[in-house]
Amino acid sequence: MLGPMGCKFQTGAGAVMNSLHPIVGSSIAIFGVGSVGLAAIIGAILCGCSKIIAVDIVPGRLKLAEEFGATHTVNAKESDPVKRIREITGFGADYTLECAGNPLTFRRAVYSSAPQWGEC
Repeated sequence: MLGPMGCKFQTGAGAVMNSLHPIVGSSIAIFGVGSVGLAAIIGAILCGCSKIIAVDIVPGRLKLAEEFGATHTVNAKESDPVKRIREITGFGADYTLECAGNPLTFRRAVYSSAPQWGEC
């Protein structure tokens, strides 16, 4: 019963901690905050990210993301996530992670990255 939880935690937190390697004080936007995205939030906290932006279309997931430690939430049904992330960060997120498996969501994650140095 706990097998899927271990897999999702390793995928979400592992993507942040082992692939992105965010530096302390950086910003990260996590697109899709199901179980993998929630684990990514935990990874971002452990890495010391100062702005952790959760993006989803389900209000309940966004509320849970706040409880897990997201500093900001964006409902992609209610506003343009690229524009909102640029408003929150001033230029774009240092790191973005797409956890929804959706081509549109992936494009939004790429476009939300800071120009020239952002990593998706």
